[in-house]
Amino acid sequence: MNNEPMFELFGLQVTPYALSVALALVMGIAALALVCRRDGLKGGTAALCAAFCLLLGPRAARLGYCLVRIRHYLEIGLENVLRPGEGEFMLLGAVAGCALAGWLTARLTRQKTGSVLDAMAAPAALTIALCRFAEYLSGDGYGLDVLDETFMRFPFAVVNEYEEWYWAIFVLEGLWALMMLVILLTSRRTGGEKAKLFLILYCAAQITLEGLRRDEYLRLIFFIRVAQLLSALVIAGLMIAATVRWAKKQHNPGMGRTGIIVCWAVALLCAGAVIALEFAADGKILTWMPVWAIYLVMALCSVAFGIAAGRMVLSRGNKLTKQAPAC
Repeated sequence: MNNEPMFELFGLQVTPYALSVALALVMGIAALALVCRRDGLKGGTAALCAAFCLLLGPRAARLGYCLVRIRHYLEIGLENVLRPGEGEFMLLGAVAGCALAGWLTARLTRQKTGSVLDAMAAPAALTIALCRFAEYLSGDGYGLDVLDETFMRFPFAVVNEYEEWYWAIFVLEGLWALMMLVILLTSRRTGGEKAKLFLILYCAAQITLEGLRRDEYLRLIFFIRVAQLLSALVIAGLMIAATVRWAKKQHNPGMGRTGIIVCWAVALLCAGAVIALEFAADGKILTWMPVWAIYLVMALCSVAFGIAAGRMVLSRGNKLTKQAPAC
């Protein structure tokens, strides 16, 4: 993995990883243009949305990272928060920034916000997949050490300068993002539901995939990882909003009170199980449980969490009892 600077551009050192990310963004923008045309959005929507994403996405990603580490930046100076060339960022922050870009695009072009966000979903999955694969060049996205020589090879694992092999978690993340791409491209959901499906698929998977990573990651206290916590909160937020709409008879008319309670029970049970499993992975409890079993159960909990959320958040037959107003 060679990530030495290749050349300098506008005073910034351009590395193979940075160049790969730039290529991922170009391909994501191209995919956005194709999807906007396929979905019949107004001309210029893709260009305007891409411009807003390039403006807001990286800054939101950087700002999210710095907010988590605010004490550090208070010590070294807040002028370093948005300084060009800094590499630390938070992917969920970029997702939030791009969501804001979609909202602004919809407002300026006088289109439904849901329609613009739906068009952004599949291109976002493609961009994430390519950026994850690019982590091969940056040396990020690795997991526990590999003990079986059978898997001491790429794409199962990556090796460091000390000839130590670690599981290539970034490959799993990239492959999952590609699966999301296929699901989103073939989905016929509209009215913002495709964007919600993107969030559920991405966040539910990150609860486990983030837990597998052993490179530098953001955490609050002890082992609590910021990406896991935020992913769970995003899904919980979607479920809360769906519950409110259900109470107002605007969503999922086929789901009764019992269904809502069951979905919430499953979600809370899975969240509690993931917390316990993180303790187990840290060697605090369930010391008899092998590591592979811990993460297998965690993955199953993530799947159940996502299914419970999908049952509540995504309306059956993609029809609401009350049509969402245009922006």
